[in-house]
Amino acid sequence: MERDFIRREDGTLVVKHLIMKIDDPAFRGKGAGSAVSRDLESWYRQSGVSEIRLTAAKENGAYTWAQRDYIWANEKSARKIINRVDAKMKDASWALSKEEFEAAQEIVKRARQNSFESPDYPRPREIANIGRAAGRAAGREDFFGKRVLLDQDWEGRKEGTMTERGKLEPSDPVHPLVVKAGRLSSEWFYEFCAKYGVDYPDEATPEQQDEYEAVLDAIHSRIREEYAAEKALKGE
Repeated sequence: MERDFIRREDGTLVVKHLIMKIDDPAFRGKGAGSAVSRDLESWYRQSGVSEIRLTAAKENGAYTWAQRDYIWANEKSARKIINRVDAKMKDASWALSKEEFEAAQEIVKRARQNSFESPDYPRPREIANIGRAAGRAAGREDFFGKRVLLDQDWEGRKEGTMTERGKLEPSDPVHPLVVKAGRLSSEWFYEFCAKYGVDYPDEATPEQQDEYEAVLDAIHSRIREEYAAEKALKGE
């Protein structure tokens, strides 16, 4: 396991996740990884860490970290992935289902209509989930959300972007409700993994995964309602 700790000019402390690997197969998929991550995050909070950063990359990393509901660290990362969604949904060789096309179209539309810092701006997890339910029901893993993120990379964060080790750029600002959603999602992720003894929700049964997704959807639905109420009070 390797982590970088960086003190920004404003005094805040950020941790950059570089690598975590469990060599012994006997300990994989048993909840060990998520338990270590949960305890680390608790220690981070006690140590005054204000943000966790990572690069969602490698073969499945962009999809995996999207499913863990990390948010975009900056608009550049978001635009790159959303532009790919826009391009691939129009690519006839990708053969999207009607449901996948409409979901992808909605993602692109919301990205154009909302500012990056808005709670209404598309999240990585929403992209990862395009076509997921229907694909899983049909026993398929090649649904659009997973394919479009395969072999891609984006900068993610919880609660700034690394250009090279030890140097930190400031993160693009987001609404406090986006941060709140990230905190609630993270708490539910670790609660879920501990409950079912898994490292990631994808290792749980389909029924358990449905439970995980339903709670996340409820969290973000509540956040959008709070945001709509806030805008209404401001007369927007």
